[in-house]
Amino acid sequence: ESPSESPTKAPSQTPSSGPSNSPSTYPSSRPSVLPTETASSVPSLSSSPSLEPSNIPSISNHPSKLPSLSPSSLPSGQPSSFPTFDCEITELSFNTNGAGAPVYPGDYVSDEWLDQLGVNITATAFNVGFAPDGQARVFDSSNPHSADLDLGTPSRHCVDGGPGRAQASDQVVAGATNCASLGNVLIIQSGLFEEPNDSKFGGTLDFTFFPLPADVFQMGLLDMEARTHQIVATFDDGSDRVYEFRGLGDNTVQTVTFRDAVNVRSISLKLQSSGAVTSLSFCKIDVPTPAPTVHPTPEPTLQPSFHPSIYPTPEPTPQPSIYPTPEPTHQPSIHPTPEPTPQPSSLPSVSLLPSESPSLSLRAFVIDAISPSLPDGSLSQTDVQGTYQYDAVDSVSEVPQLRELLPGRIQQMFALFALYHATDGPSWTIDWTLETPAGFPHECDLEEWITCNNENQTVSIILKSKNLQSSLPAEISMLSKLENLNLARNNLTGFGGLPSEIGRMTSLTELALYENPIVGALPPALSQATALIDLNLCHNSITGILPSELATMQNLTQLNLHGNEITSIPREIFSMSWMDSFDFSFNQLAGEIPTGFAQMSALCELRLEGNSYTGPIPEIFGEMTDLHYLDLSNNELSGALPASLSSCSSLTVLYLENNNISNSIPPFYSFPFIEIMDVRNNSLTGTIPQALFEEHLWDFDVSYNNIREPIPDLLLATNLEFLSLRNNAFQQTIPSGISYLSNLRGLWLLYNHFSGTVPDYWSNHLSLEEFDVSNNDLTGSLPETLSASAGLLWIYFEQNDLNNTIPVDYSNWATAKDLWVYGNHLEGTVPSEICSIVESRDETNMYEVSVDCDLVWCDCCDCDYSGYSRESVLELRLKASLAPDERDAIDVPSSPQSNAYQWMRDTDMYDLLSLDTGRLQERYAMAVLSFSTFVTGWSDPLYKESWLNTTVDICEWYGVTCDVDGETTHLDFTSVNMHGQLPIELRLLSKLVSFVAYDNFLTEGIPTSWGSLGSLEVINLGMNSLTAGISSELCALNSLVELDVSMQRATFGGRLPDCLSQWSSMEKLALHDNSFTGPLPSLESWTSLKYLKISTNVFSGPLPPLSSNSVIREIEANDNRFNQTIPTTYGSKYELALLLLDENLLTGTVPVCPLVTNPYKPLSSANLTVDCTEVTCCCCEATCTPYRELHSDEAHRRRVVVEEGCR
Repeated sequence: ESPSESPTKAPSQTPSSGPSNSPSTYPSSRPSVLPTETASSVPSLSSSPSLEPSNIPSISNHPSKLPSLSPSSLPSGQPSSFPTFDCEITELSFNTNGAGAPVYPGDYVSDEWLDQLGVNITATAFNVGFAPDGQARVFDSSNPHSADLDLGTPSRHCVDGGPGRAQASDQVVAGATNCASLGNVLIIQSGLFEEPNDSKFGGTLDFTFFPLPADVFQMGLLDMEARTHQIVATFDDGSDRVYEFRGLGDNTVQTVTFRDAVNVRSISLKLQSSGAVTSLSFCKIDVPTPAPTVHPTPEPTLQPSFHPSIYPTPEPTPQPSIYPTPEPTHQPSIHPTPEPTPQPSSLPSVSLLPSESPSLSLRAFVIDAISPSLPDGSLSQTDVQGTYQYDAVDSVSEVPQLRELLPGRIQQMFALFALYHATDGPSWTIDWTLETPAGFPHECDLEEWITCNNENQTVSIILKSKNLQSSLPAEISMLSKLENLNLARNNLTGFGGLPSEIGRMTSLTELALYENPIVGALPPALSQATALIDLNLCHNSITGILPSELATMQNLTQLNLHGNEITSIPREIFSMSWMDSFDFSFNQLAGEIPTGFAQMSALCELRLEGNSYTGPIPEIFGEMTDLHYLDLSNNELSGALPASLSSCSSLTVLYLENNNISNSIPPFYSFPFIEIMDVRNNSLTGTIPQALFEEHLWDFDVSYNNIREPIPDLLLATNLEFLSLRNNAFQQTIPSGISYLSNLRGLWLLYNHFSGTVPDYWSNHLSLEEFDVSNNDLTGSLPETLSASAGLLWIYFEQNDLNNTIPVDYSNWATAKDLWVYGNHLEGTVPSEICSIVESRDETNMYEVSVDCDLVWCDCCDCDYSGYSRESVLELRLKASLAPDERDAIDVPSSPQSNAYQWMRDTDMYDLLSLDTGRLQERYAMAVLSFSTFVTGWSDPLYKESWLNTTVDICEWYGVTCDVDGETTHLDFTSVNMHGQLPIELRLLSKLVSFVAYDNFLTEGIPTSWGSLGSLEVINLGMNSLTAGISSELCALNSLVELDVSMQRATFGGRLPDCLSQWSSMEKLALHDNSFTGPLPSLESWTSLKYLKISTNVFSGPLPPLSSNSVIREIEANDNRFNQTIPTTYGSKYELALLLLDENLLTGTVPVCPLVTNPYKPLSSANLTVDCTEVTCCCCEATCTPYRELHSDEAHRRRVVVEEGCR
């Protein structure tokens, strides 16, 4: 589960640690939890802030100097009454230094109190905290900035209010009122920020007394998160004592009182997260003077919320033992009742648990059950209130029917509760509460996180990314059957490293503690966990030399210490010939790479990247024939690549980037199964061996070297997805072999000397995501087929010699992020389709198009055209955006295009820069239409006066309708005396929906360029003087609903293109009174057809069948040359109201008579005409014209024939 296990890795970066970021290391004799002492010398940590010995009859050093507390008279910040000493009690605050001079917020401080008060302050920051030269920082709690309101005093909840506010939950914490302004406080700074800001990763604040020791009484604290914290006192005799207490939460003030911290050389606050010190009260002494006896007034019930700086005074009645005398029939308890010893009069006794507690006997039962398997030093802590051991015993004591459980089950529950309480269970991101309304389930029921075997013994715990805090408890070792422990990605600090008791876990096979801030060396006792197979401790702060004892772990095959601070690997480790995976990347290893790695003959994966190894790669590495994964990147290796490495025939991944390896890659290098080879950022020269490009290769990177020889054939590398040749010295055309790499996702050829054109063979490269050929010597046009790679995200052509325009098909890149083409000789306009994509993006998904603004017009680039003249705007923005034939037309003197261009340049006063490219093109197209159709001769004054108006937008010209974006959608020129022909430039009206110019004198035909008008629905050019027919280019008008070119004044017709059958949206086709010939195209796809008016033409062939889905209403096909029979499908058109088929060559029978005789259908005999001489019609006698024209005898004969046929 470590991030390092991914076969594809991001570019490696060696992690660096800032100054003073390593916590100070404890002496080897210092325990990681409370010291293992007898009950009379173990510090007691109760819910009271008073940190004192448990059941201590006397204090051996200075009993007379220990103060008594009177909470009711205690002012904020210092004890209320201290005994008389030979020295004065000093309260260290941070508003002034030792000389009384002001200390300012934001100051970094250390020895400002050393000369006068004899105390020096040292800060050590964890993770990204900042403590320059070991200095702490001063924070003004009375005026906190908005990011740190939880360090504000007083609280907003006080009577007079204040700036303090809890960040996580703005609630008043009982017993921790914060109603006094404390001014400056001391913090550990978070990073290199200008404003003071406490680090959420915590650290250590050390107060060292010099030259004389001191008696420490109280420490004031602010904003201590609700979790367990530690204070370590180092005494004058060199011994240490660890105190644990629980913080009260965001924006709370609390005071910790020490009753046995005498002759102290230093006292250290171990911050697990954020927090601040408000004061420190101490007395520097040499010879004590006995103090008078002071008896505090006990208070049976004291609400902590009434006293912001202290905890309640404990009950004064001494408790001889926290355990009752056992029943006579039972074995004696392992906790004998100690003989009572008189307390000194100055020290009131503290009752750890009220004598009347109903759970007292259950606690004793639990402790008796767990004591045989408790780690050293844990037993004494089960009696100390405030310790996680004490809380775990309490939690187990609440289990129903506890006395019926076997000791093994009780031990298992205790170990799990110890894990919960030791790692601040309430702050976990999951609900691990065992007690439910339905009762107390078995711990194995927590199957999402705990797995048990058939005997209900815990074998697996997986609590990855659940916000576990503090240290891993030694009691976890009590889970003797545990096989898998995964506590990765939490906040386990582990001061002093891992608990050595893990070595007792002989069933453990997998241990995953990666991505925690665990600090310290690995314990040699870890080697006693002989079943361990996979040990993953990557991304911690493990220091020192790897214990040589690990070499005895014969089951250990995977060892991952990536991202730690290991400085050396002992040679015994290399004897682990069974090791499969060895990851010591990003540590502090230096010197030459040890040849001993070759002894690890079973090694498949070796990762040593991100260290400081120097010298060449050992030749002996060629003997590691089972090696699959080798990563030596990000070191300081030099010399040539060893020839022997080619013997590693199983190699699939080889990372050697970011070194100083020189010479060429050996020509015989061949790795048959190589998938990834990364040798970028070295000093390689020569040629890339052909044999490296095998079929398994999918990532090849030789960038940032000095290779100049031609690239070998790439035909066999058909699975290649990433090819990076950037920043070399290649001098050739882009290899043709790239055309075979259809799986290519990323191609980087930038910063070389590739020449020639960019090949246009990209239509099969559908997976391309990044394409970069910038900073070369490429010429020609941008490749059109690159648009086929619709998933392209990053496209870079900048700094070449490319010309022509940007293809409009590049708008296919709907998800693109960058298109850079500057530094070339491109011209024209960035297609509006591309700009539409750019403008549709928000700030979280931007698309940047970069061009040469003096050559290319771009409405969506960072270009400033405000100083350009009208001519420059027209040249750069309009003319360059037109098709070649349209640009050529501008240069023809007196042409409509030339006149329109000159009008916009010299006469038009409209602000051209206010128009985007599309609307500028439309203004030009309308001007061309004006000059093409002789606007001065238009008959309607409303049109003549508004068209070519130089001061208004074209949307205000008469007959023009625009959408909300100001783009033309409808044009209406009915009967305005237009002459001339329609210009091709009307194709620039890209949103045009209808064009109506009925009853004018327009000539020629419908421009073929109109085929690109995808939105066009209506064309009405009836009663004009058109002569050209309907071209096949107009078949592309798939949205066309109505076409009316009827009754032309000139000869207009010809054969209709067969492709007109594509007009599936057509509702009305009016071609009547023209000269169209040939058969009609198929109409079966015209499902929307309602009106078919094609009479008086020269159409021939059969009448086309209609779509079964059409709702045809009128068919006028008379006066043509249609033959054969009338399609029977006409008889099913129930909406048909008019059918004119006379004066054709039709035969057979009329199929619509059932519609005529049905009174509920719209078709009547009056609206039905056929040629009765050839067609049998039983329902159209009244309109059968030929009967009336025949002589009476012939008419009678025909009537008889028809009647016979109808019968």
